[in-house]
This record gives sequence, structure tokens and C-alpha cells, in this order.
Amino acid sequence: MTKRAILNNLIFLLALGVVWGTSSCNPKEEDRKLAEMYCGSCHLFPEPKLLSKDSWVNGVFPEMAIRMGYKNADPTLFDPEEYQRILQNGALPVRSMISEKHWNRILRYYQDNAPIESLPQQAPIQLQTNAEMFAPEALWSSPGQSPNFSLLKVLPQQGALFAGQREGKIYVFPFGTLKPQDSLFVPSSPSDIQAVGQNQFQLLLMGKMDPNDWQNGSLIEIKKEPNRWKLVKRWVKDLNRPVQFVFEDLNADAKEDWVISQFGHYLGKLAWHEKGKNGAIIEHELSKVPGARIAHVIDFNQDGKKDVVALLTQGNERIVWFKNLGSGKFEEQELARFSPVYGSSYLDIADLNQDGKLDLIHSCGDNYDYSYALKAYHGIRIFLNQGNDSCKESKFIPLHGAGKVLVEDFDQDGKPDLACTAYFPDYSQTPLAGFVLLKNRGDLNFSALTFPQCNAANWLLMDKGDIDGDGDVDILLGACSINNTVPEPLRKDWNKKGIGVLLLRNQLK
Repeated sequence: MTKRAILNNLIFLLALGVVWGTSSCNPKEEDRKLAEMYCGSCHLFPEPKLLSKDSWVNGVFPEMAIRMGYKNADPTLFDPEEYQRILQNGALPVRSMISEKHWNRILRYYQDNAPIESLPQQAPIQLQTNAEMFAPEALWSSPGQSPNFSLLKVLPQQGALFAGQREGKIYVFPFGTLKPQDSLFVPSSPSDIQAVGQNQFQLLLMGKMDPNDWQNGSLIEIKKEPNRWKLVKRWVKDLNRPVQFVFEDLNADAKEDWVISQFGHYLGKLAWHEKGKNGAIIEHELSKVPGARIAHVIDFNQDGKKDVVALLTQGNERIVWFKNLGSGKFEEQELARFSPVYGSSYLDIADLNQDGKLDLIHSCGDNYDYSYALKAYHGIRIFLNQGNDSCKESKFIPLHGAGKVLVEDFDQDGKPDLACTAYFPDYSQTPLAGFVLLKNRGDLNFSALTFPQCNAANWLLMDKGDIDGDGDVDILLGACSINNTVPEPLRKDWNKKGIGVLLLRNQLK
């Protein structure tokens, strides 16, 4: 029996014990205690008010029935090997963790206490269109087709932008012309790339972009030779839908290691991979949970050692600091935790209030799974570093569907600004907040701007860099048209334009 299966059984028995011990409570109190015990055993307890009645009953609860073994998953929806791996790793229990009686009482509790409609945002951002700060320029378009990009990365040391499609084609845009002068084909959806030498790169392949646990992702090294691309080495294989990696020396042995975020689906993992003797790659597991979205390798507590600060999503949503103790050892410390329905999207780290300490900038707006609706808690949260190995939420900026968020002083006024995509925006809003620049006014106050053509596609990807070499930082946006929440008239308009990569050229200089 796996550790996860043992834990599930312990949770089940503990839940029964707590419920038996609360028999003197009134029925409403008992129902809440049941919900807190079962629904708060693996992640933060989600209050009923966070979703509408319909979302709970027809979206979340059918999925939780599968995850708790109350109902069996349809095995025909899985590859047989994938399904067996999920069961063997305890991601789905082999027997029910809850009785029918308790299940119905918890369902009734959420039905009785959830709102009819999702609660509105209390203070929506006031978005203005600015035509002066950035000039839009479409770098890739194919009118009449759906752009589906899975990779967008600025590599300044190579003087190029890499844009990869989920079908496996990667375009290379040299800074000088910003025209796709080179391309290569890879066997699956690319998700991340790093330069490791002149014309030499390490490339992360997801295996498949859609939710799965097939473990057919990989980290490879490629090299550009005259008239062709060459596969140099396959460094790490059997990865579970990897989405991001960092190339750093974590254990101070003068050899570069990798931290790889495996998002997965029911399974997943955050681990660092060490180059051992005789070419062996040694995996060191940091967290064995699905939803590893991004890991930053950074000296978070300024003690001279490189730590790992990661955003873990998919249920038990957390920002976790893996403190480097030396000799390849790490200690886990939770910096922030969120409700499982928040939909954490991204994490950037920067000294936002310029006090010499690194702060956390977190976005949540993933609306793709089981409860699509405009949600009051979607947006950007700023956690200021308190200087005592802890961070405190100090600012919330509402933004429906907030996706990737990046920190940069775009106007060079000495105050870091925030750029954020919104893959699930409020489609009724004018102007559409699919991309927002939050200009820092000081004291954590921001004004919200968008720009011409930022409403021309569904932006999933974003990166930044001085593309034209004029001394200011530009923004790149990448589109992916797999979002089935987009209203049909808007989808047709976006596909007609077919814009896949958009440059926002900074006009400061």
C-alpha cells in the first residue's frame, strides 16, 4: 500500500471518529463539521460561498466523488497504463473514503449555504486604453486559423524569441528582423526553453498539453548546426506533463542541476535532478503532488544558498519555500495557502516595495476545470516579505481570469509595475481585460492600462525583454485558442485575425 493510500485511510478513520464525537451537535453544525473534516483533509476547506450552488452540485461534487472513491472514474477515458499508474500511486482510492449518508449530508450543506449566483467582485479594476506607452506589432499571424502556442520565451543572450506551437513546431525570431527566419519540429508540445551555449538549448517537452498522466514528457538538449537542428542529448525522460524548468547549481558541486515542475493531472511532482557520476541523473523529490506550476531558484532568505520557491496548484494550492540547508538538503516551509477553487495561475518574485526583501506576486484566475464563472477572488495578490521567514498578504487587485503575472519597471520611474494576462476575462467588459498593465503609483496603488490590439486574441503566454535593444523592456504575448469559454462571435473574430504572437513595443525610448 502506498503512503498516499495509507494517508487516505487514516483520513477516513479520523473523519469517522470526529463525526461520532460530535453527535450532540445540532444537524447544521454536524453537517459543517463533516464538510470541514472531509473537504479540508487534503486541502484548505472551501467555504460554500466561494461558488454557486450549480457549480458545487454539477461541477465540483461529481469530480470529488471520483477523487474520494465514492464513484469510480470511467477507465475508458484513460490509457490503461496511465490508469494503473494513477491507482498504484494512490491518486484515486480503490474504495470509498465516505459513506453515502455522509456524502449526502455534505452535499446538502453546500446546497443550503452556497449562493444562487457567484458573488461579484467588490471593486473591479477601472481599465483605461493607452495608445502611447506601447505600440502593438503582430509578429506571427495566420488569418482564418486558430493560433495554438504553448511556448513563448525571450532569450536575450541568443538575441532571439522562441515561439512554439502545441503541435510541435517552434519558430525562431531573431531580434534584428523579428521575422521567423528559422523553425524546427519537435515530437510534442514544447513548454520551456533555456540557452546553455551558443546556438545550444535545453528544451522541455510536455508530451501532451491536455490533462493527462502519461509520463511521456522529457527534457532534451538541441543544437543549431548549419542548415539543421541536431538532438544532442535526452537528459530527463518519463516526465508527467512538465511545464517549466530552471537550470542552476543547487548543491554547490560546480555542476548544473534542474528543477522541473511536472503539472500532471491526478499525479504530478516537483523535483530537482542532479548530474551524478558516469552520466547518471539522480532525482530528488521536493513535493509529490499534481499542479507544480513554476519554481524559482533564488536566495529567498539571503543566506548565500539557492532556495526553491514554488507555486503548487491543483487542489492543495500553496506557495512553498524549500529552504536550502546545504549538501543538497531542503526544508519545506509554507508561505501562503489558498482555497482549492481559487485557480492559482502564476508566481513572480521581486522586491516590490523596495525594502531589500523579496516579495511574492501571485495570480489566480484558472477557470477551466469544474466551476467556470466570474469569481470575486480572481486577481493578483501581493505578499510582502516580513523579514522573519514569512510573508503577509498586503494587496489584492481584482482581475477576472488572471493568468501570468510579471514584475518590471516598464516606465523606468523607479517603481516596479505588473503585467498580467487574463485567459478567462470578463468577456462583457469594455475594453476587454485580456492583458493589463498595472502601473505602480506607489504605496501598492496601481492604475490599470491596456493597449490597442490587446483584445485581438486569447492570451495564454507572456514574456518580456528588450527586443529592439533601445534600453527599455518590451512585452510579448502568445495566443492559444483551446479555451472553450470564449463566446462564439468573439472566437470567430479572433480566428479570422489569426494573431498568434503580439509584440508590445515599449515607446519610452
